[in-house]
Amino acid sequence: MFPTMTTTQNPNDTNDTGNRANASQALRSVRALDYPQLDDSVYLDCAGAIPPPARLISAHLNSLTADLHGNPHSLSSPSSSRTKEIIDSIRIKLLDYLGASPSLYDVIFTSNATAALKLVAESIDWSTTPSEEPNSDAGAQFWYLNTSHTSVVGMRELVRKARTPIHDIGVRAVSTSNIENFLAEAEISHKTDHTRTNLVARTSSFNLFAFPAQCNHSGIRYPLDWIARLKSLSPPPVPISGIPSTDRWMILVDASSYASTTRFDLSAHPADFLVLSFYKMFGYPTGLGALIVRKTAASVLRPTYFGGGNVSAVTLDHATESAYAAFSYNSKFRSNSRHLPKSTIYERFEFGTLPFLEILSLRHGFEYIENKLGGWESVSDHVLSLAEVARKRMKNLHHDSTNRPVCRIYEDDLLSERFSLGPIINFNVLNDDGSVVGHSIVMKLAIANKISLRAGCFCNPGACEATLGFTSEDVIRNAQGSSHHCWDEKDILDNHAPAGSLRISLGFLNTPDDIDGFLNFLTVHFRQSSARLPGNGANMEPVSDNHQPIAKLARITVYPVKSCAGYEVTGSWPVTSAGLLHDREWILVSTSDGRALTQRRFPRMCLIRPVAMNWRDRVCVFEAPGMKTKAFLPLVAFTSPTGQRVNDLKVGESTSDGEATMCSVRVPVQEPQDVRALSAWFSEFLQTSCRLVRVPDRWGDSEQRDSEIKSGSSFSNDAPLLLVNTLSFESVASRIPADEVDGGGSDISSFRANFVVAPAMNNDTNRRTLKPFSEDSWMGITVRIGETSFRCLGSCQRCTMICVDQRSGKQNRTMLNSLVQTPRSTGDNSTALNAKQKMNFGQFVMLQSDQVEWVAPGLDVFIIPRQDGRE
Repeated sequence: MFPTMTTTQNPNDTNDTGNRANASQALRSVRALDYPQLDDSVYLDCAGAIPPPARLISAHLNSLTADLHGNPHSLSSPSSSRTKEIIDSIRIKLLDYLGASPSLYDVIFTSNATAALKLVAESIDWSTTPSEEPNSDAGAQFWYLNTSHTSVVGMRELVRKARTPIHDIGVRAVSTSNIENFLAEAEISHKTDHTRTNLVARTSSFNLFAFPAQCNHSGIRYPLDWIARLKSLSPPPVPISGIPSTDRWMILVDASSYASTTRFDLSAHPADFLVLSFYKMFGYPTGLGALIVRKTAASVLRPTYFGGGNVSAVTLDHATESAYAAFSYNSKFRSNSRHLPKSTIYERFEFGTLPFLEILSLRHGFEYIENKLGGWESVSDHVLSLAEVARKRMKNLHHDSTNRPVCRIYEDDLLSERFSLGPIINFNVLNDDGSVVGHSIVMKLAIANKISLRAGCFCNPGACEATLGFTSEDVIRNAQGSSHHCWDEKDILDNHAPAGSLRISLGFLNTPDDIDGFLNFLTVHFRQSSARLPGNGANMEPVSDNHQPIAKLARITVYPVKSCAGYEVTGSWPVTSAGLLHDREWILVSTSDGRALTQRRFPRMCLIRPVAMNWRDRVCVFEAPGMKTKAFLPLVAFTSPTGQRVNDLKVGESTSDGEATMCSVRVPVQEPQDVRALSAWFSEFLQTSCRLVRVPDRWGDSEQRDSEIKSGSSFSNDAPLLLVNTLSFESVASRIPADEVDGGGSDISSFRANFVVAPAMNNDTNRRTLKPFSEDSWMGITVRIGETSFRCLGSCQRCTMICVDQRSGKQNRTMLNSLVQTPRSTGDNSTALNAKQKMNFGQFVMLQSDQVEWVAPGLDVFIIPRQDGRE
């Protein structure tokens, strides 16, 4: 049984330390036995999925190998009969767990919780449309809480489809205040004259209200007395056709999030439909949910399909009316249906063969909770108290520099005295000036520190709109105008408001050590100390003598295939405003989903090396470890923006045009027929099916380019060229522990720059030369390499790709941590770096000329001051 934690104490009080230490020690036995994969990780995404406990999986595997289990539809087989008996006992066990009598409720197994919700929506006849008049007697209302998961929100589409062309009549997204006010008004009306409020039409049908027991976005738990209060409203004046119940309102509760830590009691809160997700309860199995149906409500559900064991009899042709009359179920077996449904509720809605082996695992899930963890009450006490400690400690975390909070927790904006809180905390991290740290920055650092949490809107648009303060119009405008969509990395909108938030969610596997690790992460990476970071020369004095170089161009690298290794140039190389010739001209895209492959997903890409490349030879040769052959990629004819031809090679005329997804943005691509055979070579090495495609030049419009640079998310979409400073790299690398240097990420190639500059050998010791992070202050100035001028566009925000050792393909998270912890200055020693600035490394640059220019290693690098006298 879990030890309980005292939550009335101040979590920062030293007296609480002993309690938390004792709890942590006791819980480690559970963690050690069931979660060895979490030894060096902090897992705080239990609302997304609970990792399966080892002992649950072992018990299930043992039962599968010890007993013979057949298809439960093959009842003539002893193994099948035994399987059906076990499944029936699991249905009874599940109802008992929910406090539901088998005489009142039935269990329908579904593929997941979403499928259960869809089953309800598609099985109700919504074709009768309510009138817009308040006193109309026709049609059913469908209400859903506006903070529901998209799986609930999506039910409205089936209602709207059935009511074409009127669509939205009778469909409402309601707020908590709408429901509370409606109930108060309706209950007063019911007590006085038994008349109904005009908020809902008088109807000869039922109304359905769907809401989550616990919001998966904020963790708010809504009043479950809504169920009984709604159902107690005045019954219909006449019996409802086909419905034995006298209920005017039917209630659907999405308990997927709530039931992950707390038992839902149907005897106290008699919902008509209850939805569950088992992997959120036990960690296993995935792909299995359940719809719990009150039998008096089941008659409103009409199967729209049958297959497998759904029917008792089926005819292929119309029979005579006398033939139908011979059946005892003649009222159900009608000539217009030509099939006889099964008699039990679950048999009519469980289509095809059940995932019976997965269902059998549920008995081990219940046994694990009851025998290993002390039961659901113990789980709930442990998880809720742990969440309260985390919530208090996050609220008490402040910046030393300004005493402003490090976290903004959003439940305070939605909470009322009638609501409680579950083990979910929704928040954003704040800079010491109160501005929001983009959630993508937090996630990059969390990944580097092996902390699992969630970012975005969590498939909950209504709650996201409510907490972040934007409207439906904002969502549409950002999706269409700014190309911001779910799952992309745009975390700050054009009005500087956050596009999403962060979420930690706790489960039975968590311990106080997880809370300590997470709070330490916030403190180390985001809490701003009152001590200002020391200056290091980033705020350089203007260079007045352009004849004195500040640096040398030490290295030029071209990356012919995005995310593969680069080719180090030894001689002169052409460059235009589109970048170095042939740089990132090709990408590998997944055959299955069209997404560009990157080292974040396939770190072995860095081992695909171009060993020979010359724009004059018009070919690039690749090799990779273990590959018996080399890959020969023909180079494509290149024309500068002014029409100047650089080489005259043309890849075969036959191409297939299409699109690929790079960094959540769809880009046009071409697949020349001549290179299709190369895709097999890359696929073999990466062990994934992919295609080699060419990306046409994307940098023709300077205004569009500058706009994309300001709002972009990665180097490949931000600017044509990246410049980095060897001294900056050495400063970062010096913070990597010596015993981890060989593990990866200790070479400047990890930053995948086109230009690497190093200090110039300047005999005048009184002059300033290149310093670590000098480049941070170069935005807007001109850098001249030899006689070629480049405009500095801004700093490059890094991601976890810098953690891939380009020499071995191994990942080591220390590089990103070292980067954000390296002291540097913004150029003003009175202002410390914020979290976003700490993620920057390198400077985006672009050729200022429209002509083809040439660069070569060893050229001098000059800084041209701005006209205002600043660099």
